[in-house]
Amino acid sequence: MSEAMLAEFTKRAASLSKEETIFVISILLEKLKVPAETKKSNSLDSLFSMADRLHLNSNGKSWSREDLYDR
Repeated sequence: MSEAMLAEFTKRAASLSKEETIFVISILLEKLKVPAETKKSNSLDSLFSMADRLHLNSNGKSWSREDLYDR
């Protein structure tokens, strides 16, 4: 959001009643929740589909914590 848009939003928000402010905030919070949940879900689905496509496996090899995190 640009500074001009933020200034306009702030000016308009200052003229709202308490009830109107609560209503606007609740709408904004709902709008913020939906994309985050969708993005998280899509990312997880993407990860699992990639794993399915690549058919990755360890061929029975196991690694120690040092092997995994030392590099």
